Amino acid sequence: MSLLRPKQIDLPALITALNITQIARQAISVPPNSLLSYNSTTGVLDYQGYISSKTIYVDKDNSRATDIRTSISKYNQDFPFKTIQAAISAAANGDLILVLASTFTENLTLSGTNKVYVIEFQDVTLNGNITLTNDSNSSNILIWTHGAKLVGNIITNTGVVDAVIIGDGTNTMEGIISGANKPTRLLFQNFLKISSSNTFYTGGTTITTEPEVIFKDIKMMLFTGTNVFNYGNMKFDNCEIIQNTATSTHSIFSEGGISISANNCSFEAKGGKIFYGAVKFWFRNIRNCKFKSIDFTFDIQASSTTDK
Repeated sequence: MSLLRPKQIDLPALITALNITQIARQAISVPPNSLLSYNSTTGVLDYQGYISSKTIYVDKDNSRATDIRTSISKYNQDFPFKTIQAAISAAANGDLILVLASTFTENLTLSGTNKVYVIEFQDVTLNGNITLTNDSNSSNILIWTHGAKLVGNIITNTGVVDAVIIGDGTNTMEGIISGANKPTRLLFQNFLKISSSNTFYTGGTTITTEPEVIFKDIKMMLFTGTNVFNYGNMKFDNCEIIQNTATSTHSIFSEGGISISANNCSFEAKGGKIFYGAVKFWFRNIRNCKFKSIDFTFDIQASSTTDK
């Protein structure tokens, strides 16, 4: 059994992926089984690595690939799984599931108790949804490398500890975050583009108990259609967010209450609004950000907690 650190899976950026120094200085409680640690002095979240006894391969284009074998020990790079879901179902806690280049049309379900899933998609296009149903003592890391692409939604039906969706800067996602429950912490890191024509995220109505939704190093978040974020405890670091709509009542932030932390970000509503509705906004630790819409343009260099 070996301790896998990010640099061992060809993603050096993962070493510092969760160093959100500017926007995470408020008190954070990290659950016991979290894959993250939090330093309350420096305000840094950090990835802890994970224990893996083996790597499970998925390579549907390999002529020897199959989902029917008598033993998981018989699956290796030469004899891989054919489908991602079969590999997920066979994986032990903390195994690395390595999905090799191809296009997959599958809906994936991550389930279990006290389960840690680590899946790396290498140059993969996944046409389908990823549903998280593992329990509140579980965590998930979904790693996207070499131009991997998700065309589908991430559905969170149970309050898992952490859901970390992280790329290498070449990756895209076309879909939304939905589901009845949200992870304690949801992180999107290092994507080239995230896009959707529907509401991307809807949180709960009580901000003080809302889980953190963190977007870090997203080169472009491009949304068309309706509102983007309804409710939620949102944190942004080094992101560009664009709402491109012809409807003036559509907005980036809407509904009943949203907490916003941001560092080095741009928010632009083309044809719509930044904020809309009977909303109370909490601005927390806004630094070096630009807000632009048909109604106004303003910059914030630094702010303390402010209610608007």
